[in-house]
Amino acid sequence: VEVCPSGHPLEPFAMEDEFGECDLCGCDQPEDAPMRSCRICDFDVCQSCTANLAPRPRAAAVPPVPVVERSDDIRKPAIDGRSYRYVKLPNELRVVLVSDGEADKAAASLDVAVGHACDPPELPGLAHFLEHMLFLGTAKYPDEDDYTTFLAQNGGASNAYTAFENTNYHFEVLPAHLPGALDRFAQFFIAPLFTEGATGRELKAIESENAKNLQSDTWRLAQLTRWAASPEHPQHKFGTGNTETLRDLAARPVTLDLRPAPGGSSAAGGGAVRARLVASCRPPLAIRDALFAFHQRHYSANAMRLCVVGKQSLAELEQLVLPLFYPIPNINRPPPAWPGEPYASTMRRALVNVPVRQLRLLTALWPMPPIRQLWRSKPHRYISHLLGHESEGSLLSLLKGRGWVDSLCAGESVSASDFAMFEVQMALSEEGDGKVDEILLELFAAVNMLRALPPARWVFEECSSLAEMGFRYKEQDEPMDAANS
Repeated sequence: VEVCPSGHPLEPFAMEDEFGECDLCGCDQPEDAPMRSCRICDFDVCQSCTANLAPRPRAAAVPPVPVVERSDDIRKPAIDGRSYRYVKLPNELRVVLVSDGEADKAAASLDVAVGHACDPPELPGLAHFLEHMLFLGTAKYPDEDDYTTFLAQNGGASNAYTAFENTNYHFEVLPAHLPGALDRFAQFFIAPLFTEGATGRELKAIESENAKNLQSDTWRLAQLTRWAASPEHPQHKFGTGNTETLRDLAARPVTLDLRPAPGGSSAAGGGAVRARLVASCRPPLAIRDALFAFHQRHYSANAMRLCVVGKQSLAELEQLVLPLFYPIPNINRPPPAWPGEPYASTMRRALVNVPVRQLRLLTALWPMPPIRQLWRSKPHRYISHLLGHESEGSLLSLLKGRGWVDSLCAGESVSASDFAMFEVQMALSEEGDGKVDEILLELFAAVNMLRALPPARWVFEECSSLAEMGFRYKEQDEPMDAANS
């Protein structure tokens, strides 16, 4: 059977345009020229190139992956011409498929609900290091450059990032090559290699990234905020890592701890004293072994969400995507939980940072209870709408009129599973740099005014109307942005 480069069958097709272009050689074919097409890959090939494609014996039909849930009832903007489908696989992976027949690129994004909050205390930056390492070879595609080379040769690109509780991987590619890109991408989460050679080389890349961040005011301010958190909470951690924190761990020698034993009595009372020796030790741990352990513990299908955007129909996307990602193991990983609150004992603190470049920022931060479960009502948006308003009589209007502030933004800056942060950030003028106390007095006066007044329905309705209008008439995102959102 004639097949495309990804192994799918080619079928004859009639061209709708006056000329057709071959996706292999790029030649233009007249309307009556015989061509073949792969409907899954949106791949067209001329007769000459078809002869050069190696025929393969027809493979046995692959049984369809069972689906636990499926729904096409997804609300979308009024001007969005794409089609959407939600699918849940038996391994608990949740997938959103997006069909866009006009797209010039295909894209995919997979988010794992694990970030540097889960780093072992002895290996800060391990989650970020693992993110780097997944690009560098899998059991099915062992060449370290296979994934990036495939994308580069087919009009694509990729990226990834590690956040507090999430790690995200995404790519874009020419539509005809989505199957090959997805096959390589899925292997990140099934069988990574973490080879010895790549581990050593990528540690240097982590070190370089950290050195670059040291000269970034944004990163410096973010890390300063983390260090202000309680050391008992993972918000305090150093998430980037470097060659000092990511290393092979030597064995920790046996230590003995003398503790009271149950049933003992006081020596002063004349009875015997019972005690027990508790031994503790840590065997040596190679950083490569730590990568495997972290991947096996946290990269579970039930903690992942996948979105794929392609030119194929929803049925064809489902046929393509599900067999590739169904093998991701599911260990039913529970959501991690953290003890205590990150800023309970560190509130009412002023932090002063000397910037690398000329920068005058004043930021006020308030720790809040978690807000994720309030996604329908979003009460914090009511506050940010009023504090961040720019009309006459607003806080910004007052401070700008005095020549102290150039801009102001307000809203949630962190939304984690167990806490959130509300932030008001102001860009100060040169004069305002010397009026920090006065500016803070005005800010807290505005906050106290909001606290004293009951919620106003007109404010809620204004926020609701703006959000509804923004969604209804939202411009269509590029495929990679759509996959990431």
